[in-house]
Amino acid sequence: MPCWRWCVEESLISAIGRALPGVDVYHDFAPEEAEFPLVIVQRVGGAGCLFLDHNDDGYEVRFSVSVWDVDRLGAVEKSRAVERSVLDSLEGYALSAADAVVLDDGRRGMVQDFVFMTA
Repeated sequence: MPCWRWCVEESLISAIGRALPGVDVYHDFAPEEAEFPLVIVQRVGGAGCLFLDHNDDGYEVRFSVSVWDVDRLGAVEKSRAVERSVLDSLEGYALSAADAVVLDDGRRGMVQDFVFMTA
């Protein structure tokens, strides 16, 4: 499998780290003992190979980024910082604006999907 398909995830993690230094980033889920704020990154699909020749040009992958904090304003602020950093750092786009999520204990999150493609 070509490097690009794996490197985009590393680049995404780096962009998040630049936006939120010191905030832990987890893949797929956070352990129960994780402390907020935190970020969860999930690879959630995309079109894959867009052309029949299956070469690197024309590969699409989608990631869901969940930014969590103890309150709404913290989650929104951190989510916007992540969005700016990701879109400034990688060739891709946000599938939509971030959606708000509230846990039973009142902690807040913002979830946003990003799509990345090779040229």
